[in-house]
Amino acid sequence: MGDSSPLARVTRRAWPGLLLALMLSALFGAGACRSGVEEAPGFVPDEQRSVRSEDAGVQFVDVTSEAGIVFGHFNDVRTSVLIEDMGSGAAWGDYDDDGLVDLFIVNSSRDEQGQRPMDRGKLFRNLGDGSFEDVTESSGIRQTGLGMGAVWFDHDGDGDLDLFTTGFGWQKLYSNKGGGSFEDVTVQSGLSIDGGWPAGSTVADYDLDGDLDLYVPQYVAFQHDSGESATLLNSQYGLDTP
Repeated sequence: MGDSSPLARVTRRAWPGLLLALMLSALFGAGACRSGVEEAPGFVPDEQRSVRSEDAGVQFVDVTSEAGIVFGHFNDVRTSVLIEDMGSGAAWGDYDDDGLVDLFIVNSSRDEQGQRPMDRGKLFRNLGDGSFEDVTESSGIRQTGLGMGAVWFDHDGDGDLDLFTTGFGWQKLYSNKGGGSFEDVTVQSGLSIDGGWPAGSTVADYDLDGDLDLYVPQYVAFQHDSGESATLLNSQYGLDTP
């Protein structure tokens, strides 16, 4: 038989009331929380999110060829399957100051002397009608070798965007001379290197002196060695690792 003491009888009578109080507290508490969150700037509750019918049909179409951006990435310097060390990058910037954003695409090649134009990085000038013109030859930019990245920035403060490119064992700075032409000023700018593996790069005025500074990260410290370690590296990075 159950407990018939006065305390037990009071407890049994209290349970329904306690349960009701807990349910009401949870209900109003959740409502208060939702009300408070909804007032937060920029917040939209899940139950209010919807896709407008006029937006449901948005899609993207590949217009690369129609735009005149004809480019083939030549990865013949590598046999490895490591995506992150195969290059290459791209950089958008209005180098001719006509209000239109132009495009430079980095390439990879065994041809360090630039004898095969198809393997070089390419500069495409925005014509403003949705199309681009390949102006690599007339620009004077000769990006060859295993390219990794590029960034536009005004290195000399003359108001024109200059181009900095990186690759395995090298980095180059091309100064914008106006009229669509560039000059390799890597040595005189103090950016010439011998070795290393510069990857992507970024610019910022870190010391707040009004001049843009350059940060260039390195990929790996690779060297051809003998012994077991070299065998492991060759199997990991491919026999043709530069």
